[in-house]
Amino acid sequence: MNAKIDLGVSKTSLAQFKERFKSLHQKREESRKINHEQVVEEDRRSKLPANFEAKRRRQEWELAELEAKKKAEERGEDFERLKALDTQADVAEKMETAKRRKNNPDTGFAS
Repeated sequence: MNAKIDLGVSKTSLAQFKERFKSLHQKREESRKINHEQVVEEDRRSKLPANFEAKRRRQEWELAELEAKKKAEERGEDFERLKALDTQADVAEKMETAKRRKNNPDTGFAS
């Protein structure tokens, strides 16, 4: 009655199975953790205003502009002149035309 029943599973194959199971479990937990972090980040971005990226880029541009202005001032150079040297002529002309049009709108026959 005390006869052992051999199920055809050796201790080494059982150990390999447990090791594989443990490895898969760790991978699943790691994937779950990464997915949760991504969901949290996506939720944070979705709650930001629609124009957040544009505002951020503009703030970065303004900061860079201020830093360049300070550096030019320290060197004793005219910042507007340096900025004009970096701007293409046709682009500068279009910007100047748009400024003039805004500052002096032609009202036509309106009184």
